[in-house]
Amino acid sequence: MSIRINEDRCIGCGRCTEACPGNLILLQDGAAGRKAKIREVRDCWGCTACMKECPVS
Repeated sequence: MSIRINEDRCIGCGRCTEACPGNLILLQDGAAGRKAKIREVRDCWGCTACMKECPVS
Protein backbone atom coordinates (compact mmCIF):
# COMPACT_ATOMS: atom_id res chain seq x y z
CA MET A 1 0.00 0.00 0.00
CA SER A 2 1.21 3.49 -0.75
CA ILE A 3 -0.32 6.88 -0.09
CA ARG A 4 -1.51 9.40 -2.66
CA ILE A 5 -1.21 13.15 -2.14
CA ASN A 6 -4.25 15.19 -3.08
CA GLU A 7 -2.64 18.28 -4.57
CA ASP A 8 -5.92 20.22 -4.42
CA ARG A 9 -5.95 19.91 -0.62
CA CYS A 10 -2.21 20.27 0.02
CA ILE A 11 -1.31 23.56 1.72
CA GLY A 12 2.46 23.07 1.38
CA CYS A 13 3.19 23.14 5.12
CA GLY A 14 5.91 20.48 4.86
CA ARG A 15 4.86 18.48 7.91
CA CYS A 16 4.64 15.32 5.80
CA THR A 17 8.20 15.76 4.55
CA GLU A 18 9.46 15.84 8.14
CA ALA A 19 7.32 12.85 9.19
CA CYS A 20 8.21 10.47 6.33
CA PRO A 21 10.75 7.94 7.67
CA GLY A 22 11.87 7.07 4.16
CA ASN A 23 12.47 10.70 3.12
CA LEU A 24 10.18 10.08 0.14
CA ILE A 25 8.19 13.31 0.16
CA LEU A 26 9.42 16.69 -1.03
CA LEU A 27 7.91 20.13 -1.50
CA GLN A 28 7.85 21.25 -5.08
CA ASP A 29 7.08 24.72 -6.44
CA GLY A 30 4.51 24.86 -9.21
CA ALA A 31 1.82 27.02 -10.76
CA ALA A 32 -0.49 26.37 -7.78
CA GLY A 33 2.23 27.18 -5.22
CA ARG A 34 4.27 24.82 -3.05
CA LYS A 35 2.87 21.30 -2.93
CA ALA A 36 3.99 17.97 -1.50
CA LYS A 37 5.05 15.30 -3.96
CA ILE A 38 6.16 11.70 -3.53
CA ARG A 39 9.59 11.02 -5.06
CA GLU A 40 8.86 7.40 -6.03
CA VAL A 41 5.42 6.00 -5.20
CA ARG A 42 6.69 2.42 -5.43
CA ASP A 43 9.12 3.12 -2.57
CA CYS A 44 6.36 4.20 -0.14
CA TRP A 45 6.11 1.83 2.82
CA GLY A 46 2.48 2.72 3.53
CA CYS A 47 3.25 3.61 7.15
CA THR A 48 0.86 6.64 7.00
CA ALA A 49 3.17 8.77 9.18
CA CYS A 50 2.69 11.62 6.70
CA MET A 51 -1.11 11.32 6.86
CA LYS A 52 -1.05 11.47 10.65
CA GLU A 53 0.88 14.77 10.55
CA CYS A 54 -1.13 16.38 7.74
CA PRO A 55 -3.45 19.15 9.01
CA VAL A 56 -5.79 18.69 6.01
CA SER A 57 -5.72 14.86 6.03
